[in-house]
Amino acid sequence: MAALRRAAILRLASNAYEMKLDVMSGIVTQTENGRWQIGSHDLTDFLERHQGKEMVIVLGDLDDERPVQVRTCRTC
Repeated sequence: MAALRRAAILRLASNAYEMKLDVMSGIVTQTENGRWQIGSHDLTDFLERHQGKEMVIVLGDLDDERPVQVRTCRTC
């Protein structure tokens, strides 16, 4: 099931990228001066640029092993 969750997260990121949205991937770290990064992306800078705007941020842990509930559309 971990592979299914990982694939769904990556598909979501791919869809966001195709919509020309900001997509960041990588290990979350904090620099010595307290700035947060995701991979090589400066998350602190991103948040400062968007301060005052209504945003949606989606975070997905690619190592999350919780089961994914598969739903079936009964209309189709």
